[in-house]
Amino acid sequence: MSFTLLYIRYLQAIRALKEGGLGSLLLPFLIAGLSLASHIAYKDMRYGGLLILALLLICMSLHISRKDKTFAQLHLTNWHLQMYVEYVIITLPFTFTALFTKHFFYFPASLALLWLIPYLHYTPAQKTIFKGISSVFPSAHSIEWISGFRTSFLSIIPIYMLAVATCWMRFLPLLLLWVITTAILNFYNNYEALHILKAQHTNARDFLHQKIKKHYFYIACFYSPILILNTVFNTDFTDINVLFLLVQFALIIFAITAKYSSYVPAQQNMVSNSIVSFVSIGSIVPYLLPLPVIFAMVYYKKALQNLNNYFHD
Repeated sequence: MSFTLLYIRYLQAIRALKEGGLGSLLLPFLIAGLSLASHIAYKDMRYGGLLILALLLICMSLHISRKDKTFAQLHLTNWHLQMYVEYVIITLPFTFTALFTKHFFYFPASLALLWLIPYLHYTPAQKTIFKGISSVFPSAHSIEWISGFRTSFLSIIPIYMLAVATCWMRFLPLLLLWVITTAILNFYNNYEALHILKAQHTNARDFLHQKIKKHYFYIACFYSPILILNTVFNTDFTDINVLFLLVQFALIIFAITAKYSSYVPAQQNMVSNSIVSFVSIGSIVPYLLPLPVIFAMVYYKKALQNLNNYFHD
C-alpha cells in the first residue's frame, strides 16, 4: 500500500519547520495549548459541537482548495485513504481530547465525518470574475484582495450571507466570520512581482505601514455590518464583538508581516502561511488571543529587514 501523498506532506512539514524560525519553536506550545482548550470545550456539549463544526469546515476548505485532487484520484490507488489520514492527523490533537470527557462520542463522530470529505469533488472555477474589482480595492497595496476575491468569491459570499442571516444568534456569526478570515489569510499565499511591490513607495517602512492600514480598513468595512447587527440583538456582546474585530485585525497584520518576512518576488508563500494558519486556529481560544499580536510584532521587524533588501533603504 502506497502512502506517497503523506510522504510528500511529511517532507513539506519538515521544510516548513526548518524555515519557520521562531514560529517553529512556539508551534509545539501552540498545539498543546489548543489541545488543552479543546478538552475544556468538549466538557460543554454546545461548545464541543461548535469545535467539531469548525474543524470540519477547515478540512473542507483545505480539500476544496487543494490542487492535487485530480492527480491523486488518477494515479493513486488508495487516494481516499491517504487524504482521510491527512485530515485525521491535522485534527487529531483537537479531537482525541473528547475521549476524556463525558461527550467522548465527538471523537468517533469526527472520524466518521472526516471520512466523507475526500469524496467532495467540488473545485471552485478558476476564472476571472469582477474585472472591475480594482475600483473597489484600488492601488497596488490591494493586490491580495483583488486576486483573492476573484478566485474565492463564490465560497466566501455564501458564508458571509449565512452570517448575516444568523446575526441575531450569539456565537455562530462570529464563528462564520472567523472561517472567512481563514479564507482571507489564504489571499497572502503568493508574492507579487517586484515592480508591483515598488509601484508607489521607495521606502520599506512606508510601504508596510500603508499596506497594513488599507487591509485594516477592508476588514473593518467587511465585518462591521454583521458585528453591529449582532451587538444590536445581543447588547451584552458588545465587548466580545469589539475584541473579535481586534483579533481579526491582528491576524491580518500578522499575515502581512509574515508574508513579507520571507518575500521573494513572484513566488508562492508556503512557509509563513502554514504558521499563520496555526495562529489563526489559536485565535479562537480565549487565553491564546494575544498570540496574533505577539507574532505580528516579531514578524514586523523581520518583514522590514527583508523588504529593505528590495527597497534599498
